[in-house]
Amino acid sequence: MNQIQKTPRSTISRKKKKPQRGVAIREQKNKSGTVSLRLDYTHNGKRHRDTLNIILTGDSSKDKELKDMAEIIRAKKQYELLAEKNELPRPKSNGADFLQYFEELSRTRKKNNVWNNAVKHLRTFCKGVPLPMRAITVDMVERWKSYLLNTVSRNSASTYYNAFRTAINTAFRSELIASNPCAKTPAISERETDVEYLTIEEQKAMESIEYSTQAIQRAFLFACCTGLRLSDVSALTWNDIERGKKEKQIQVRQKKTDGTVLVFLAQKTLHYIGKKPKQAKETDRVFPISSSYAVISKHVKRMAEQAGIKKRVTFHVSRHTFATSLLTQGASLYAVSKLLGHKSIKETERYAKLINAKLEEVAFLVDSF
Repeated sequence: MNQIQKTPRSTISRKKKKPQRGVAIREQKNKSGTVSLRLDYTHNGKRHRDTLNIILTGDSSKDKELKDMAEIIRAKKQYELLAEKNELPRPKSNGADFLQYFEELSRTRKKNNVWNNAVKHLRTFCKGVPLPMRAITVDMVERWKSYLLNTVSRNSASTYYNAFRTAINTAFRSELIASNPCAKTPAISERETDVEYLTIEEQKAMESIEYSTQAIQRAFLFACCTGLRLSDVSALTWNDIERGKKEKQIQVRQKKTDGTVLVFLAQKTLHYIGKKPKQAKETDRVFPISSSYAVISKHVKRMAEQAGIKKRVTFHVSRHTFATSLLTQGASLYAVSKLLGHKSIKETERYAKLINAKLEEVAFLVDSF
C-alpha cells in the first residue's frame, strides 16, 4: 500500500507578516521606584517616546482611570499620525478649554494640592470664564505671572507657575496648541528664604513647658529628632513603631515626595513617642493631632511664646532644627540629605551655608579675647 508522504513543515516557506506598527502605551520604571506611562511609536522612520506625565499610584481603581486617560491620548495620537499619512481632516482642538484640561491633568499628579491650587488661581485669574487653548499667548502668560506674583508669595508663585508650565508643555506635545508660549518667557525663580531653627537650649525650653495639648508638644519635639514633616508625623501608627522597635528604625513613606526615609528610634525619640495606651489599637495614630499645618503651627507658636522664644516658630522649624543640629555635631551633608529624604544634595546645602555662617561668627570671637 502506497503511503502518502507529507512534506515536513520546516520545508514549507511561509511568509511572515510584518507586524503593524502603531502608537503603544508603555510603562517605565523611574529611579524613584514609581512607574510612569509614555507613548511609543515610529514616525517618518524615527522612534518617539513621549512622556505623558502620568504616574501610576499603585491603587487599582485610580490607576484604571489614569490608564483610561492615557488611552484617550494614545488614540488621539494614533489618529493624528493616520490623518497625516492619509491626508484626513485633523480634529480642531485649539478651542478646547485649557482650564478643564489643566484640572484633568491635576488629578494625575502626586502633588495634587499644588496643582489644585494652581488651577484654582488660574480660574480666579480668568474670572470664571473658559480659557480656550488658542487664547494662551505670551501676553496672557505674562499677565498670569504678574497675577501670581501680586497674589501669593514668590515661592508659591514659582510652584504654581511650574505646574501651569508643565500642563502647557504636555498640551504642546499632544499638539493641542500650535505653539508653546512658556518657551518664550522666563519662569518665576524661587527666592531663597531664611532658615529658622531652634538651638539646643531652645529645644530644652520647649520641652520644659507644660503645654495644654501634650500630643502636639510631643509631636513637635519628635520631629526635631527625626526631621519628619507634619503630614508624616501625624500619619504614624503604633503598628509602625512596634514593627521598628526590634531594628530600632522605621521606614516612612513621605507623603510629599512619595520617597522613603529611615527614622532611627533613639532613646530620645522613643521618649517623645511615649508608651502605647492600653486601649490603643495597632492602627491608631501615635500622635492624635490635626494634619492641618495652619492649625498645628498656631499651637507651636503659642508653645514658643510660653517657652520665651522670640523667633517665628512653625511646625516646619522642627525639620530645620533636625538638619542644623546634625550638621553642627559633625554629620556629613550626604548623611543629612538622606535622613531628610532630599532627592538632591543641593536641597541640603542651604543648611550647610547657614552652619558655615555661624562658624564664621564664632571664629571672629577671638578678637574679643
